[in-house]
Amino acid sequence: MTTAFTGVLNHSGADNCATEEVLLYAAVECIDDNSLIAGGQVTITVYPAFDASLLTLTTGDCATIPTATTSCGNYVVNLDGDTDDITTAPMPGESGTNNYTITWASAPACWTDGTATVAYNCAAVPNFEAGNSFNPNDPCSCNDNQTGNGNQDGTFAETVSVTGDPGDIIAGQMWTVTGITPLSGSAMPTLSGGGAVVPNTTTLTFDNSGAEPRYFLDIEHTDDNGYFITIEGPAAVGTIGNTVVQISNLCEYPEISPITGVSASYSINDASTTSTMITEVSSPTNTGTVAYTISPALPSGFTDNGDGTFTFDPAPGDEGNYIITGTFTPTAPFSNMSGTAAAPAYPGDACETIETFSLTITSGACSADNGNISISVN
Repeated sequence: MTTAFTGVLNHSGADNCATEEVLLYAAVECIDDNSLIAGGQVTITVYPAFDASLLTLTTGDCATIPTATTSCGNYVVNLDGDTDDITTAPMPGESGTNNYTITWASAPACWTDGTATVAYNCAAVPNFEAGNSFNPNDPCSCNDNQTGNGNQDGTFAETVSVTGDPGDIIAGQMWTVTGITPLSGSAMPTLSGGGAVVPNTTTLTFDNSGAEPRYFLDIEHTDDNGYFITIEGPAAVGTIGNTVVQISNLCEYPEISPITGVSASYSINDASTTSTMITEVSSPTNTGTVAYTISPALPSGFTDNGDGTFTFDPAPGDEGNYIITGTFTPTAPFSNMSGTAAAPAYPGDACETIETFSLTITSGACSADNGNISISVN
């Protein structure tokens, strides 16, 4: 880390000029990380009185640069006034040279002033950032595993990544999770596929297969709970100069209205019936499509009208019990940014929600309000 000054001090003068040589060290300190970066050393020829205290100089004593004037005992170090000289600690990314003159406070006849050039180079601060949109369906990649409409127990898969400017992300770095919590609610984020809560000591994996290198971690989080994660690197946790990045997200499954506009029991003599439209109720701005099926197949026919409704016309031969299923698939607006508890992000891909309705058709002149009623809503 230490390089020699380009200039050295020489002595000259009358007979019997004794000489001694000592080293003066200079260093610069980067503002951001407080680490000392050696700037160089100069050999000073001393005459006639040797200052022994200079032999025990340590970095930061007397000759720490950059300063306008530094005095150590009998030696005086001055900037020579060049326009590129700096007198304060260099900023990250700043580099250049300081030119000094070194004089004797009470110069004897055999002393000649020396010059020295000290190079300084304060490394630029890397620009690291966290992201969650590296996979096509991120954020909010739906696992389609909720147990029922509005149950809020479905999960989302998500990839959290750390990237940087060109050259900042390289193999061999250590990016570590130092904190992870739900963004709202109490369901803790888990490791992808494992079901285990993400430990605070989890390290991210290096990946150089895409458009830019990154460190990534696959996690899962729960409907309307989300996650807030803190990651530190690129060295071991606690290393001076590390960067801390954070990112959060909260996603929601569609929640839809129940199947309405139909009764639970019909007679084969009843008139044709059309249901009302299923809609997305968790956020009116979100749209989607509804597909209806009936099981078993209705002999007289069952029509999905393609507008969120269905129609059927009971007829002889239709007697029996049936299950009507309405499947809502969101279409817009898919989320391309992280959500919050106040404004959840919408699924990045088809995150279906299902409503079912039990229907009984009986024989005879039964009205829609008579007969046995069998209904279940999941």
